[in-house]
Amino acid sequence: EADFLTIQAQASLRNVIETFSRTTRFIMTCNFIERIIDPLQSRCQVLKIVPPSKKEVAKHISTILNKEETKFDLKVLATIINKHHPDIRKMLNTIQLSTKDNELIVDESILVSSNYINQVITELKNPKTDYRKLRQIIADSGVKDFEELYRSLFDNANEYAKGREGSVAVILNEHQYHSNFRIDKEINIASALAKIMEIKKPQVI
Repeated sequence: EADFLTIQAQASLRNVIETFSRTTRFIMTCNFIERIIDPLQSRCQVLKIVPPSKKEVAKHISTILNKEETKFDLKVLATIINKHHPDIRKMLNTIQLSTKDNELIVDESILVSSNYINQVITELKNPKTDYRKLRQIIADSGVKDFEELYRSLFDNANEYAKGREGSVAVILNEHQYHSNFRIDKEINIASALAKIMEIKKPQVI
C-alpha cells in the first residue's frame, strides 16, 4: 500500500533507497501508481498487474461456493462482485459474512450501498440539488473508499453539469489526488460535491 504514504514519507524513502541500494532490495505495491511521486518511480522497475474481469471473478467464486456446497443466486453474487470489484478479498469476506446454513443471503445494507453512486448522480441531476441529502447518501452507504464514485462522477458529468464538464474534471482531479492525504475521506468527497454544486449554479453575466 505504498500509495498511502504521504509525499513527505515518499521523499524520505527515496533517500533510504539511495543509501542502501547496494545491499537491499525494496519492493512496493500500490493500487494507484499516479500517487507515487516521480522521483520514487524513476528509481524502481514498474510492473503493472491487470486485475481479472468480473466474468473471470464470478467463475472463480462460483467454483469456491460449489466446493463449499453453498447455495447461491447468480444475481446475489453479481451484486457482491459489482460492489467490490476488483477486490476479491472483500468479495470473499462479504460472502463469508453473508452465508448462513450453507446459503448465500445478501444483507439489505449491501444492496443499498452498492447503489449509492446512482443516488448521488440522480440527486446532482436535480435542478435544486440538496447538499444535505447528498451527505446523507454518502453516510448511509457506509463506503470508506470513494475511487469508484470519482470515476462515475467524471464519466457522467454531462448528465448533471452539461457544458461544465471541464470544471468538474478539475475539481475531481484535485480532490481525488488529495484524498490520499486526508484522514477522513468522507469530508474530502463532501467538499468535492459542494464545489460541483457551486459550478452548477446559473452564471451571472
